[in-house]
Amino acid sequence: MVQLDTKAYITDDRSNGTTATASTREAHVVKVSFWLANPPTVSHLCVHCPGLKVTDFVAEPAVVCSEKNIAILLISFSFPPSNDPDELGFSDFFVYRAHSEHPSLDRLPSPHLRFLYPQEVGLLPCLGDGDDEFVLATLSSRLNPREYDLHMYVSKTGRWSTKLVLLESPPANSRDALLLFRTDKTITLEGGSMAWVNLWRGALLCNVFDENPVVRYIRFPRPANGNKANSKEKCAQLYRDVTYTNNLLKFIEVEPYKRPDICQGLVQPDINVFSDEDYEDDLDTTATRTWYGWKASIWSRKASSTSWYRGFTVDVDEIVISDPTHSDLLPELTVGYPGKSTLQNRVTSSPILRIQGDDVVYLMSKVNFEDEETWVIGVDIKTKNLRGVASFSTDRSVYSSPAYLPCSLSGYLDMTSNSSDGGCNTHGRNDLMNIGNGTTIVVSGLDACITEDD
Repeated sequence: MVQLDTKAYITDDRSNGTTATASTREAHVVKVSFWLANPPTVSHLCVHCPGLKVTDFVAEPAVVCSEKNIAILLISFSFPPSNDPDELGFSDFFVYRAHSEHPSLDRLPSPHLRFLYPQEVGLLPCLGDGDDEFVLATLSSRLNPREYDLHMYVSKTGRWSTKLVLLESPPANSRDALLLFRTDKTITLEGGSMAWVNLWRGALLCNVFDENPVVRYIRFPRPANGNKANSKEKCAQLYRDVTYTNNLLKFIEVEPYKRPDICQGLVQPDINVFSDEDYEDDLDTTATRTWYGWKASIWSRKASSTSWYRGFTVDVDEIVISDPTHSDLLPELTVGYPGKSTLQNRVTSSPILRIQGDDVVYLMSKVNFEDEETWVIGVDIKTKNLRGVASFSTDRSVYSSPAYLPCSLSGYLDMTSNSSDGGCNTHGRNDLMNIGNGTTIVVSGLDACITEDD
């Protein structure tokens, strides 16, 4: 299991054991290669399009989603397609299938949707149909707040389709939440179910394999006291994440806080159970605070349940550094007394839950908010231990958006080759070298810097 950068690098030909090739709708060759590293070091995707310049791309190619041995990639070009010269550009979706001997890359048919945002696309591998079949699905609301369009691509047929799905009776007082619902991410559950997630509010669940699918809305726990003001004005992904593992929905919230003796404003007591019927009035609550630390709490529930249950919680002051090399990698990590973390004086956010079923979360940590130099830290919420530290540059990323996603491709690729030709490396940061014409090559190793233009 790796943490994969959601933005690819546009490079020269860096073929390795993970490389696969396809063509765009305009017959341009696309060659992709993965460079994988043990977490918390972030893994990367390199994209090479012979004959194209960096300026021919709208942005870096993106990893849309990944499940099991499959990853969906999006590449957007700045020049118009030949059959529609009035267009400003075009985008192609690709499916990468990981295999130990012959990975493959195929272009997907266009969904022909006016608006299709990557975070709204869910991927569901089809168990029982071999490793290669899958379904893509996206959910869009209609003018009627209880009606949705379910757009699906089935790899077995190679076609997109759309059907009307209806919302089950939602919990009381959820009308405004549904009207304001905007998808932050999409996750795969089990048995054909997916969840379209708004991290401040809740999730829309739908079994896309049902003959007559319906949508069910579940709420997330109300924002913690330290996030009440943030819930109105800041991106939820700075503070929250949700995943599905071991038949449970798992939800985490990172809460900035201040000392209780100088706390001002409305503070609600911590709760350990949150029901779908609990009222969401907290999203309209504001508070003015000065924060000095943070804590993280994990909640869980079954998808069929009606309540969330709080599990483990860790305060930043409780995190123990048992490996001294972690202190060396993260400057100013310990002060005064060994084994105690001083992470409370750092900007820490963007939690990503690991999908192996444990209670490890990866977070981004900075000395100052405006810094480009960032560390990815792994924290075991259950044991309150720092599990790993790796440097990561966010100068290609919007700090409010997750820069990487959990990915299991490494379990299906040949990981025995060396770093120069096998796509696998467990070392630290790599160097990048400009070679002209906006092209960048990876010189050694793999962790991220930035694609730079001359």
